Formats: sequence, C-alpha cells, structure tokens
Amino acid sequence: MMLELSDKERDLLVQLLSTHAREMLIETRHTSTREFRERLKAEQATVESLLENLNAMKMAA
Repeated sequence: MMLELSDKERDLLVQLLSTHAREMLIETRHTSTREFRERLKAEQATVESLLENLNAMKMAA
C-alpha cells in the first residue's frame, strides 16, 4: 500500500510520533506489569520504524 503525504503532513506525523515515543518511554518506566511493558516496547519499536520510514521519505524527496 502506498500513502502519499505532503511535506506538511509528513512533518506533522513526525512531530506527533516523536512526542508519542517520548511519552511511551516514561510510561514504560512507570509500568509495573511485565506484560503491559512488553506490549509498550513492541509499540515503541513500531513507532520508531514509522519515524525512520517518514525520515527516509523526506531525504528521498
């Protein structure tokens, strides 16, 4: 699937995902349940992957 984004849309997504990633780090540190912590870490990895892809799009443009 291809998703076309304007520069403005891509920049907003990067900003939102970066903010979410920082918040997840704090939440992960404060989580006492191992299962929930692992789920947060998996989500964190997905967010980081998305950020890498969006940054690659910016460089390719």
